[in-house]
Amino acid sequence: MNYHVERNGEPLGIYAEEDIPEALFSGDLQLTDLVCCEGMEGWEPVSELVEIEELPQHIRPAGPRRPPSFVKGAPVAFAPPPPPSSVFAAPKAEESSGYAIVSLALGISSVCAGLVTGVPAIIFGIVALKKIKSSGGRQGGRGLAIGGMAAGLVLGLVGTALLVALLVPAYEAVQVRARLLQSATHARQIMMAMKSYSSDNGGLYPDADPRVNPANSNQAFRELFKRRYLQDESIFATPSGEGDPDHDIGTPPDFAEALQRGENGWAMSKGMSAAAPGGAPLIFEAPTIAVWPPRWRVVSVSDPGDVERPLGKVIIGRNDGSVASETLQRPRAFEPVLLLPMADGSSAFDLVPSKEMLMPER
Repeated sequence: MNYHVERNGEPLGIYAEEDIPEALFSGDLQLTDLVCCEGMEGWEPVSELVEIEELPQHIRPAGPRRPPSFVKGAPVAFAPPPPPSSVFAAPKAEESSGYAIVSLALGISSVCAGLVTGVPAIIFGIVALKKIKSSGGRQGGRGLAIGGMAAGLVLGLVGTALLVALLVPAYEAVQVRARLLQSATHARQIMMAMKSYSSDNGGLYPDADPRVNPANSNQAFRELFKRRYLQDESIFATPSGEGDPDHDIGTPPDFAEALQRGENGWAMSKGMSAAAPGGAPLIFEAPTIAVWPPRWRVVSVSDPGDVERPLGKVIIGRNDGSVASETLQRPRAFEPVLLLPMADGSSAFDLVPSKEMLMPER
């Protein structure tokens, strides 16, 4: 059988099996040279073909490395597998660093989570590079670590921007709904005070009481402080931002500091009494203009006096004591809109007998 022989990646020729001991004896071959023939799966050292104990003592160590003086045997009809560069080749690198893989995974996920995973991706990447460097080539994954760090920075910033773009409007909507809920709670407190006043004064509300005769809703609501039905003017602010109470109601018996100009954001229907229809609006957020029926501008414009109605809603307290955020009509540019009509096309304000209102003092 004929063998292809190579040393350190260089072919030495083709040797018959029976000629290999002689080549070893002459120094043409060494025990560490590699051989391969048809039928073998790969290269093996010459020492696997001969019994080393049977060889003379002087040829057991590797002899001087010199090229063969001749080539023995006939060529074989097969192509041997590519030889390794050396019997003592350097060990292959181990699998990629786990820190590098984690860095890349976190970096990619940063497009959704933003810097929440982007910052850890950069940290894991730095740790991976240090460990790869200190491993002396036993660990790979340098490219993965660098890619994870780059993705963590770039995709982290992009992901954070996307999250902000999505979460800020949602957060603002939640804040607006919270303001509506709080204002509805304040409106219920005002309604309870109004109903208590009516119960103690023959069914009349402050504006219909002949002893009061208010010129605006501030003066009418101030009677609730004089009669000790209310003690906190902060409830007269509205979710749209109208009304800025300073929490100073003055001293009895007049409580003259309560609900001064600009501190009240609520209007009220004029001339109402407990005998009016229960569905008629009694108090409501101050409309944009003082015309009947009330109209509100939904979207703020360049005029500093205009305000934006949150979510196209307005808080209304009805004569039966109920309070709710009512929906306005579809917004129109620069044009105040009415309350959304009921199923029969009518409006709750049609139930107000006087068809008038008292506006706050702005």
